[in-house]
Amino acid sequence: MGNTCCAEKAENLALNEVTSTHVLDKYPGVETPAATGYRFEVVVEKLDENGCETADLRIGLRLVVDEREIMCIVAAIRQGSIMDAWNKTHPKQSVEIGDRLLEVNGRPYNLETFEKTKGSVELLFLRPEATTLSFAKESKSFGVSFFASNQFLFIKSISEGSMFQERARRAGVGEGDRIFNVNGKTGLPCEMLMDIEKLDSLELEILMYRLNNHSHQ
Repeated sequence: MGNTCCAEKAENLALNEVTSTHVLDKYPGVETPAATGYRFEVVVEKLDENGCETADLRIGLRLVVDEREIMCIVAAIRQGSIMDAWNKTHPKQSVEIGDRLLEVNGRPYNLETFEKTKGSVELLFLRPEATTLSFAKESKSFGVSFFASNQFLFIKSISEGSMFQERARRAGVGEGDRIFNVNGKTGLPCEMLMDIEKLDSLELEILMYRLNNHSHQ
């Protein structure tokens, strides 16, 4: 499905309340993560069948980058890949769908550098934290626009002085964070945008990719 129906939306919505932050129950298609909102490192080796360093091997991650090329999110992990093997042997540091890739070998993520890297590859990921915002349609502007990939729906921009900005700030929600579900329903980005447009009341579960200074041990 194309993204023609995924243009920016500016709904006439206003917020009722912001509920407390909670641990996300499940990512689509993966096990429940042990915790959220932390950074963790993954070290994998790109070696050929003879044990020699190579840049030809794919790690096995499918990544989605937002419109600003700031957020790089794991969209899929290929079965039988280097990353799949890491996950099986390091369950407490497993990479999951929805994690954000921050750095490759100590440098901010760059697709070209990532693909050309050979030998030992150090990857720094961020596990998102989930929160829920509740809305009721009123006369005031919603104050937010979205960017949709084929798989994910991101918050593109938040209008200065809007009610969304006021309430989102309290919860720690910002630009680049991702809408996980609408009223308990996870669907394609276009479907979630349509629900945001047509429903009288909304409960949005949002994955926050805010950076902090603590890591998961």
